[in-house]
Amino acid sequence: MERLKPKDVKAIRDLQGIAENLNQIAKFCNAILRGGINNERIVKTYQDIVNSRDFIVSLIKIYRNTPTAYDGQVKKRR
Repeated sequence: MERLKPKDVKAIRDLQGIAENLNQIAKFCNAILRGGINNERIVKTYQDIVNSRDFIVSLIKIYRNTPTAYDGQVKKRR
């Protein structure tokens, strides 16, 4: 089996980070449903969700539009 290129390893690490963020968001949403979170944290969580979605979409565009692997240079929106 062929070894992963460093760029592919970087992409996988970024995706793992996104997965961890989404897991934290899911736990946070569960806490909201139980009534233990204030509005300021809800807004911050919403912004994190949007940023994660945008980052994932940018990764998809990179993979679709270039024959080479992800190089870790993705612009994050704030």
